[in-house]
Amino acid sequence: MAGYKISELETLESLATEDFIPVVDASDHTQGAAGSTKKIAALEFAGPSGPAGPSGTPGGPSGPSGADSTVSGPSGPSGPQGAASTVSGPSGPSGPSGPQGEASTVSGPSGPSGPSGPSGPSGPSGPSGANSTVSGPSGPSGPSGANSTVSGPSGPSGPQGAASTVSGPSGPSGPSGPSGPQGAASTVSGPSGPSGPSGPQGTAGAGVNWIGAWSDIVTYSEDDAVDYNGSSYVSKAGSNLNHLPTDTDYWDLWVAKGDTGSTGPSGPSGPSGANSTVSGPSGPSGPSGPSGPQGAASTVSGPSGPSGPSGPSGAASTVSGPSGPSGPSGANSTVSGPSGPSGPSGPSGANSTVSGPSGPSGPSGANSTVSGPSGPSGPSGANSTVSGPSGPSGPSGANSTVSGPSGPSGPSGPAGSFANPMTENTSIGLDPSLSADGKYTGITITGTAGATMAFGDVIVLDPTAGKWLLADISAAAGADGDARGMIGMCVLAAADTQSTTILLMGVIKADTNFPAFTTGVPVYASTTGDVVVAQPTTTDYVIRVLGFTVVDDTSATAPQSMFFNPSPDYTTHV
Repeated sequence: MAGYKISELETLESLATEDFIPVVDASDHTQGAAGSTKKIAALEFAGPSGPAGPSGTPGGPSGPSGADSTVSGPSGPSGPQGAASTVSGPSGPSGPSGPQGEASTVSGPSGPSGPSGPSGPSGPSGPSGANSTVSGPSGPSGPSGANSTVSGPSGPSGPQGAASTVSGPSGPSGPSGPSGPQGAASTVSGPSGPSGPSGPQGTAGAGVNWIGAWSDIVTYSEDDAVDYNGSSYVSKAGSNLNHLPTDTDYWDLWVAKGDTGSTGPSGPSGPSGANSTVSGPSGPSGPSGPSGPQGAASTVSGPSGPSGPSGPSGAASTVSGPSGPSGPSGANSTVSGPSGPSGPSGPSGANSTVSGPSGPSGPSGANSTVSGPSGPSGPSGANSTVSGPSGPSGPSGANSTVSGPSGPSGPSGPAGSFANPMTENTSIGLDPSLSADGKYTGITITGTAGATMAFGDVIVLDPTAGKWLLADISAAAGADGDARGMIGMCVLAAADTQSTTILLMGVIKADTNFPAFTTGVPVYASTTGDVVVAQPTTTDYVIRVLGFTVVDDTSATAPQSMFFNPSPDYTTHV
């Protein structure tokens, strides 16, 4: 490159291996005899190939796929013909029969010749010659006669051959015939088909909190379920108060009330029991039916009608009435008048030892409104194997005046729930009049006794030992029994180190520990864990109100009850 000027470099028409790019150092300002010179470096276009680089890490990510080629590559050469198969494939199904071909215009080959006809009658025999004693030579055979041009009649058919013991090959299937008409509906149910596969498991449903019967004073939360008029409903949202379950803005129907089922078939009638050997009491006579219209006079005396039922006997008269005068005899009537009322029944005669003939049955009286006593039950017959028709329902009996035995207890209902937080217009009720000594109602906690304590003792929590001690209003701050801290009332007697129950607020009745009370007065703690009604007046004693009396105690039998609600505040008497 040395000795050449930049202006003398030729223009490259194409690149070759030995071509390069001159790089000029423009910062060189050396001045020579021929002018300014510059340092030039050669930058080759293509050098020899370097060694192959190391292979990439196995399992590395593949490069992106190239775009699909738009030019089809040449087809590869055909592979060699495979060897002939040594196993025949299964035959395909027979195709349908083709249509009937047209009648042939060429006669088929003739059938075989029938058997020869019978011989004609023989001519009369000539006279027999004398028997030759020498056999003559046999004559030459005559020429065969020409074939007959007339077919003899067919011989009779041979007898039917025995049935073949080998089935012949099946002929080709004929074309399907047209569909027959639809048959009448079957009157017999076909067998049930196999059960289908089980469906996929459904997603778990949200839990439902069963409450019970709907109430307009209960606030329901979301997913609370209630019963209303035989159907079940689920609350759609919380704070659901006094909205009927039929209000679809607040409730969803869960389970609708089912329709009344059809009456089941009547059970079979049992066989008649053996005739009772004891006569049951007679039922009351039904009332007489109304009299029918008077018929025309009969010219023939009819049979006597059955006697009507006897009316109830009136109370016996204590005074005999006077006999009325006899009236004049009237002319014989040609029409029978209505029968007069039956006279009173005479005394019963002795029981007949011979049964008289049964009279005709009288008309049935109206149904009695009073059920007669039931006769004794006959022995039970064997169960019938045939169902008899259902008999008519008998009249309902009068309501019983005696309560029957209680049935077994039903299963426990679902656990109730307590609204937290409590809603408006709801409360925790406390019993202000407890039934007996040793009763209480209210809010309690459990703890450990640090001394022997009885029901109704005032106790305080020792913050150091974590046990409950008898309250002592004279104790210094921080000492055992200090009445300035957490205070309660024992409702479970206990000895030292035993478990106990402490009433924090409520109503309590303790006749043994409580003094005589007057209604509505405050009560205080004492030095011995007792309740007093007089405010302490001793110097340095703690004055702390425990609550108020709720029942007057003006008699020895009056209950000793108080509302225990200790004040968190206290004062020290000076």
